[in-house]
Amino acid sequence: HRWAAFSSIPFSGYGIIVGLIGEQVLTKFLGSDNHTHDITKVLMDHQQRAPDRNSAFKGKRVAIVGYGSMGSKVAVSLARMGISSFYLIDSDYMKVGNIERNELDWAAVGAHKADALKEQLKRINAHVTVDLWVNHLGGQTAIANLEICLSALSACDLIIETTGSGQGFVYASGVSEDACVPIVWGRVFG
Repeated sequence: HRWAAFSSIPFSGYGIIVGLIGEQVLTKFLGSDNHTHDITKVLMDHQQRAPDRNSAFKGKRVAIVGYGSMGSKVAVSLARMGISSFYLIDSDYMKVGNIERNELDWAAVGAHKADALKEQLKRINAHVTVDLWVNHLGGQTAIANLEICLSALSACDLIIETTGSGQGFVYASGVSEDACVPIVWGRVFG
């Protein structure tokens, strides 16, 4: 194995080295005896830090319709709270002007927000599953394609609609009413 140190933090004559072997991140403590000691077990604790109430999210699927300034932050917050299954709907791509409001950053500029947000959620929880519908809900689309989206929405446990579009809200609230799926609606006004 090749040890590729990419960070060394001096600490009173000792050091902590963070390195990469393949795809595994390892940490070592460099003692005064010039021998390294594995400290991964110390740093990789499995202490439960989330409140017990978050266990209610286990196994739930959340749809987020529109992930601009509000929807992107809600998605990331939910992933941190334990939601691990998402259905994301948006047709927009990340623009430079979105950076000051969106959870996404410069790395996502030029990409579809859907793809970039999916990657962001996977960086928070590697086990998250994300299905995408990269289209404008309420825009011009084939009926068969729209039916796929609406069917997927109806299979969710919660719909969060933050598009700022009356059309998106009409579709999302229609699915909410027909399939008895709770909906949360939000807007950001300048």
